[in-house]
Amino acid sequence: MEAAKKKKRRIVLVCVLIAGFCLVGAGIFYVSAQPSSASVETITLEPTSLKKTVSANGTVESTVVENVSNSSGDPVWEILTPVGTNVSRGDVLATLYNKDTDLWTNVTATVDGTVTNVATQNGTPASGVLFTIQNSGSLRVRAKIKQNDLASIGTGMNTSIEADGTNGAVYSGTVLSVAPTAAGSVTSQTGTTRTDSSSTPEYEMLVSITSPVDGLKIGMKTKLSVDSETKDNVLAVPIDTITTGTDGQKAVMAADEKDGVYTVREIPITVGMVTDSMAEISSPDLTAGMNVVKDPSSVSSGQTVTLQVQS
Repeated sequence: MEAAKKKKRRIVLVCVLIAGFCLVGAGIFYVSAQPSSASVETITLEPTSLKKTVSANGTVESTVVENVSNSSGDPVWEILTPVGTNVSRGDVLATLYNKDTDLWTNVTATVDGTVTNVATQNGTPASGVLFTIQNSGSLRVRAKIKQNDLASIGTGMNTSIEADGTNGAVYSGTVLSVAPTAAGSVTSQTGTTRTDSSSTPEYEMLVSITSPVDGLKIGMKTKLSVDSETKDNVLAVPIDTITTGTDGQKAVMAADEKDGVYTVREIPITVGMVTDSMAEISSPDLTAGMNVVKDPSSVSSGQTVTLQVQS
């Protein structure tokens, strides 16, 4: 009888042990079957402003360019205003002297400005343009834009202007005009316009400077950024956060929070305005404050994730 009891206890113990091992194994299987919890970096979706720009290079020039001429043939006796001289209307730029007639002639400035070119020298007979005067206080930029950017540029567009040697100053401007034909185009007598086929056509653009021109000098090389399109109060993300969803449509991967747990959800989107680095996105499922995964290729819909602390 005692032996039977011991045998029964051993059977019960074995059953308990087997059941325990089964529970442990099931727990291990359950844990291993769950999606892995990855640590991901996210951005917070917030309304913002997007600006699409077109870049161009240009040169500062004066809005007033006046050529002072004399074709009398009288020799230049003395040049009084070398390049860089600031002059006022009526100032004497040079004197001419004709020995045969003993006649002295003054060549005078016809406008206020700065002498930017002297096209003669002492002793040379006056024949045509002698001086060029430009107004250094009234400046603009002459630039060239590429053919691919032509459709994005229009008169009145705001422009930022930068130039070396101005301590990083950024000047404001406005597009005045865009040439109807490419730079270097030649029109024949029959009305046919021809351009150099060996290079990409470029079109001249004039930009007024609407801010103070302190620091800018005639002839300075500039970099321009034309605001061709602007959108305010839109939801936008870095381009790299956009992926192709399971249905072939563009999508972003959002990390939704519930009870402290973040789960990835694929959200189909419509892409709007695109800049060099950002893209406007829209969808009924998008809300401000939502966490969007920066690297969509690192996660899948339904996956549990933890969010990296944003520095």
